[in-house]
Amino acid sequence: MHAKKYFSSIFLLLTFISLSCNLHLPASQSAPCTGNLCIDGVQIKLKGQKLETYTVQLQLPDEKTLIFSCPQPPTIYESASIQFPIQCTKDSITLISYTPENLSLVVNWENGSVKSDYALVYDTIYPNGSDCPSCKHTVVEMSLKNAGTPVASLFPTATPTAIPINSQIPQGKWIVAGEDTNGDWLVYSTPSITAIALDENYIWAASYGGLLRWDRTTGNVLHYLAPQTPLPDNDVDDVILYDGKLYIATETGVAIFDRKDQWTIYKNDDIGLGEDYSKAITVINGAIWVANKTGVAYQSDGQWQTIKSGQDTFSLEIVSRIVSQQDEIYIEGAEKLGDRENITYRYADQKWEKFDTNLPEGIVAPDGTRWKNDGKEVFYSKDNGLNWKLVFKWQDYIIPLAVDEQGQLYLATDSDIFVFANNQIVEAYRFTDVGPELNFINIIRLDQSGRLWFATDGRGLTMFDGQRWQNWQPETRNDMRHDGIRGMAVTNEKVYAGGSSALGEGGVMIYDIALDQWSNYWPGESELSGGGVGGIAVNNLGQVYFPTATGILDIYENGEWQHISMKSLSNGSLINTSDGTFDADGNYWLGTDGIGIWMYDGRQWKVYSIETGDLQSNRVNALAFDMNGQLWAETGSGLAVRCNDDSWKTFQIPTMSENILFGDVAIDSQNRIWVTANFDILAVFNGQDWLTFTSDVIGETIWDEAITFDAMGRAWISTSSGVAIYQGQLSLPSRQSAITDCSSSPNDD
Repeated sequence: MHAKKYFSSIFLLLTFISLSCNLHLPASQSAPCTGNLCIDGVQIKLKGQKLETYTVQLQLPDEKTLIFSCPQPPTIYESASIQFPIQCTKDSITLISYTPENLSLVVNWENGSVKSDYALVYDTIYPNGSDCPSCKHTVVEMSLKNAGTPVASLFPTATPTAIPINSQIPQGKWIVAGEDTNGDWLVYSTPSITAIALDENYIWAASYGGLLRWDRTTGNVLHYLAPQTPLPDNDVDDVILYDGKLYIATETGVAIFDRKDQWTIYKNDDIGLGEDYSKAITVINGAIWVANKTGVAYQSDGQWQTIKSGQDTFSLEIVSRIVSQQDEIYIEGAEKLGDRENITYRYADQKWEKFDTNLPEGIVAPDGTRWKNDGKEVFYSKDNGLNWKLVFKWQDYIIPLAVDEQGQLYLATDSDIFVFANNQIVEAYRFTDVGPELNFINIIRLDQSGRLWFATDGRGLTMFDGQRWQNWQPETRNDMRHDGIRGMAVTNEKVYAGGSSALGEGGVMIYDIALDQWSNYWPGESELSGGGVGGIAVNNLGQVYFPTATGILDIYENGEWQHISMKSLSNGSLINTSDGTFDADGNYWLGTDGIGIWMYDGRQWKVYSIETGDLQSNRVNALAFDMNGQLWAETGSGLAVRCNDDSWKTFQIPTMSENILFGDVAIDSQNRIWVTANFDILAVFNGQDWLTFTSDVIGETIWDEAITFDAMGRAWISTSSGVAIYQGQLSLPSRQSAITDCSSSPNDD
């Protein structure tokens, strides 16, 4: 069980850390107040563990300091003839009203030997010393973290100010091992757990998102990811603990880790089993055994030997499992690709023989109890698998992974680990409580304050403000309706998200950042014309364009709607809109999946497609304008650019076929074009030359379909299990001039 933390009622006031911002608060109908700075009803929420008591220090302009402890009954404090009541609960402080020009709030608490303090400083001065209007009740959140790390989250934010985003994630419950290295690439990932190993202090979890070490006392997570650490790959299939070391099977090789700082790496070429990933690993009598799709390999005394399917070995086209029992090796797999029935072979006395029965299902406890899963249900057997009894149901797919010496069962579902004993969950280790939710990223956008927003397909919305990750999902937010986001635009005040399924159903969700509130607009319940809303964009007037699957463009502005019909389409619907953006003249450009690129100038539509002779493909995945005002489009046949004379030219992406199904396009600060394509290509183009990156540079198997650049100019690219950040210098020269050679046929390149 996690050790409970009790907070002392006596707190030390520490030298406080000040975080400042220019804060302009929206007006409300509450009672007016006067002064250069006026905030009525500010509540400070302390997010984290519930507190028994904490000490608050208010530093006021008249140099008086008010110190009080919370929680306590409502109290009125007076300073410089200013009265303001303070209310405390175990997780919040409410200042009913105050009017000084500057006010500092410092929260101090003590947890064992860990002491922390943070401050919020408000220094907004209203113009000409005028009285401020009635001010709205505002919520500001502060997360409780370890000492010395300023992690206050300032919501609401207002005046666009770039947040200095760096590669340092605050020390806390989730730490990425080696993230302070100076390599070109940095990776963050959300795990999907595949196996676990237990030692006296930690749970070690293999996942399709790196290797994790859960501290069973504190709940802290140390995350090992490539390329920050020597881990060969972030797709980790198996992990075991043997003789004090971890043996780890990954997509591209095997790692042996002493659980401190020493790594031994064997890449697939070293092992001799080809490029297929290492599926399972075991150790017997000091020899490492590895299985993958093509066969089995073992290593002893530093040398690898491979065993492939054949007459003298085993007749398996695919090996999916390897285990050791009583100094014997058992492998399981299919004789032919596509076979549903598994065959088992045993290696004993230096020879292979077909085993009469398959390997028993599930895992075995020290007392001989066997555990297995069937989807969302867990069963156990006391007679070695002859009879099974249902003992547990869960809402998601759940897998028994290990049993400890006390007989407690460790279950995994996605990125969570549960400990099961006495017919109930007794402990829970949830990655989403401490780390970012970064699976299945569709879109990444940067707002004017430097915050990055990640739209995901089934994991809701994630935000990174340079210090803190935050996620919104319907499972945790009753006011958010859908967890799949396939269209998104962001401003400094709002996030506009197209909540959509693969079938084009859904609607629009609007997140008010200052109020921390979602509003939902669904067809039939609002003026939104239809679902399947991608290609969302906001123009300079604040109008939001929502192209819907019905072929109607809905324009939204401060609660008012316009509905613009597109040209009549052959099938009567738009099917799927992929990306939308505005040019410098305010024209709206829309990419579609199947009917080319559409441009709306406020009066009429213009179409660019195969039929008009402009494009080589009508499938358009993404759009971006460069610094010369030229539009770039990733299409099904390559990278297309609109030239100054309204003609188009297409460039072939290196190593790509002419059937590009997925990807993104973005322009960096040197006017170079970045593209991803079909999950296996990341390429940069300067108008003449290409530079390509393979995914092994970040320990992944695929790139995904989203690119953007942060306030420091670094590229953020979605991957199969998270996001990769390029922070190096490209050898590719920048691009200054526009593409002018468009007189030739668009099919020339």
